[in-house]
Amino acid sequence: MQALRRVPALNATYENETLYRHDSINLAVAVALEDGLLTPVLAGAERFSLQGLAQESRKLIERARANKLQPNDLQGGTFTISNLGVIRQVDQFTAIINPPQVAILAVGTVKQRPLVIDGGLHIRHTVHLTLSGDHRVVDGMHLGQFMAAFQAELDHFSQ
Repeated sequence: MQALRRVPALNATYENETLYRHDSINLAVAVALEDGLLTPVLAGAERFSLQGLAQESRKLIERARANKLQPNDLQGGTFTISNLGVIRQVDQFTAIINPPQVAILAVGTVKQRPLVIDGGLHIRHTVHLTLSGDHRVVDGMHLGQFMAAFQAELDHFSQ
């Protein structure tokens, strides 16, 4: 999540009218279970590449679904990712911020869609991302900067 390094305003929590910006990125991952939703935390997510982050989050999700989380696995999140893209019909959605965090990224389904590239029509796999922020402490510019940085990170990964 190098995008959070570039836009540190979103790697924060807001409690008791105080904003706390965090050095470490503790990525909460929304996991749907039969009896509800959990957001286990991948602490120190900045240590991982995008591929490493995917591997580590899969392990965390497996532990959540196997009911093998420890209490500290559910604490200290500084930013959440919610992926309803596993449900093919969910192209996009708006996720609710997980207090006291100040932002959440919603990920829809990856699908083949038409794109215009250099004046030509092409079919590419794309995904709709929606970023929600707590406007008491961040604004649209922060959200836009994050999305631009995240897109650059994805573009770099795909090369």
